[in-house]
Amino acid sequence: MACDFISPIKALNTAIATHNPFNSPAAVKDSEIWSLIFPDITTVNNHASDDVFQAIEQVRTGQTKVISITISGDSGTGKSHLIHRIRHRLQVQSSGLFIYANAHQFTEVNLIRYQFLQLLVDSLRRQGSQGVLQCQQLATVMINEALKALTPMAKAFTAAELVRKLAGNSQAKNQNWVNQLTEAVFKTQPDVPEPDIVRALVWTLCNAQAPFAVKWLAGKSLASWKADELGLPNHSREERESTAWDTVVQILHLMSDYYPLIICFDDLDSTESSDNSLKRERVVASLIRRLWDSLQMSRLNHGVVILSTMTPATWTEKILTLPAGLVTYFSGKKEVIELNNITGDKIVELVSDWLEIFYTSKNLIPPTPVYPFDSGQLQSLGREQLTVRQVLEWCAENFRPVELDPLEKVEQAFEQAMSIELGEELSNNSLLAEAINFSFKTLIGQTVEGVKIEAVDGEVKPKSANQEYIQFIITGTQNENTVKIGVAVLQDTRAQSVAAGLKRLTQYGTFALSCGCFVRASEREIATHWQAYDYLTQLTVELGGKWVNLKLEDIKPLIAIWSLHRHRQADQFSETEIFEFIAQRRLAIDNPLIRGIVRGETPQATVEVVPEAETNEAVFVEQVEPADQRNLMRDFTKS
Repeated sequence: MACDFISPIKALNTAIATHNPFNSPAAVKDSEIWSLIFPDITTVNNHASDDVFQAIEQVRTGQTKVISITISGDSGTGKSHLIHRIRHRLQVQSSGLFIYANAHQFTEVNLIRYQFLQLLVDSLRRQGSQGVLQCQQLATVMINEALKALTPMAKAFTAAELVRKLAGNSQAKNQNWVNQLTEAVFKTQPDVPEPDIVRALVWTLCNAQAPFAVKWLAGKSLASWKADELGLPNHSREERESTAWDTVVQILHLMSDYYPLIICFDDLDSTESSDNSLKRERVVASLIRRLWDSLQMSRLNHGVVILSTMTPATWTEKILTLPAGLVTYFSGKKEVIELNNITGDKIVELVSDWLEIFYTSKNLIPPTPVYPFDSGQLQSLGREQLTVRQVLEWCAENFRPVELDPLEKVEQAFEQAMSIELGEELSNNSLLAEAINFSFKTLIGQTVEGVKIEAVDGEVKPKSANQEYIQFIITGTQNENTVKIGVAVLQDTRAQSVAAGLKRLTQYGTFALSCGCFVRASEREIATHWQAYDYLTQLTVELGGKWVNLKLEDIKPLIAIWSLHRHRQADQFSETEIFEFIAQRRLAIDNPLIRGIVRGETPQATVEVVPEAETNEAVFVEQVEPADQRNLMRDFTKS
């Protein structure tokens, strides 16, 4: 994963220890078939989904009315994942309506047709395209087609617009509106077999009435006052099975006027019977035959694809033992489409997608897309001929924090070093300079504030002239010009020592400097009567040098990480680990003190850098006359 920032290993391991995204059952549940977010590698078993999409296109264009397809795969090879893929594309492209029937739902011989009607209507109340339910999606296209037929220039509504419109109307106004729209559909489609189905579908656009309209479509009775309010005849309990199939065919007929349909029968593989006398495969076979016979006799603007999924054992041991006439309804003249086990490359892709959802939800960025797993480790699983489900189960069992990462050990040591209070260290020029010097060395080859750091030299020559007052020189490149920044950390309280150090910073020719940088805490005042005050004025006003404020919060992490580097052997850290930690946490490159030392290197400029208590950044003051500049310096040191 190419990224400038990677989350700390500690944060990643905490998230991993807290929640295992693979712990949910690897078997896909019905609710996940309809989920909006679901990891899917579209190239896995794409030969099967491509065949289904091709069939949908054939029925959409009227090449045939009904196509049956059977997909076979061992348990866990991804049959339900494939169903989700098909449904998701229909939703995204608004290219068809999807009906899902889990064979587990058929429980009573005498209620099979009624139970299928409920599954059909349950699918209609599921999410469709345009952010609305499939029934609302269907009602919207019905209304727009009718209005366009009556008035060619009529506005086409979106489903969301119609839902908002009905939400803002009174019940009386909505009743009148539904009556008018229902009548418009009747006028344009006089052969609609059951007008009340149209009325119920239009009512689904009213969120307050949609549950009752859906309940009515499913063949259930409403309270008499609610049935009257919606203008729908009530169902009697005795009629529900006898009329259920007619309602199924009428709804499918109406749906196919506007969209191609796919009806998916899933989960035929259980050994359980739907009751004591009828097997599940016979139930589905009977329903598919009824659908074939009923739909072939109907006028369909768009056709229907009937999809069944099962294991190879179910196909050979159960379906092929059915009467020959029933078997042909499952796949027609087509061969059964067989699913394949997942390959190593696809395993890596699948786990990456799964973990991307997990890490995104936690606002974390892992070092690799499959962390805490290893790509080679996942690739090797492909050689074991595992199913998708087995891969996910393996991930669930092995998803755990890695052993303490070397960088995490460095982080723990760094946090401990940061907890130590600094006292006399803040007056130790050599210690402070060493910490700053070390941080600059970690930046060699990187660009800070427009300056590419080329070298950091702690041996300032000529030594006899320097007397160790300038602790190090930074050599860099800015705008193709070489710059050399001499750095002197001067926290001394003695005026003579401060003056001696500032004097060296002004001697650009002696030390081959293009800029001198004076590092000192702003609260350590420089009295105007000190000789150091005159050198400071010369440095900042005449030579374009600067005074960078040394703040505790800026220098403390530099001292902490420098201390870790000094004691790395005792703590069993490598230099590489420490440098990686510094880069990962951006301890040096984003440190205000480091950036302040480098910022604004323009040797010809005559500017003063004044440390501010409120900010870490240097403040550049426009050039003024020396006398006025001295007044500015005097005011600053007294403040």
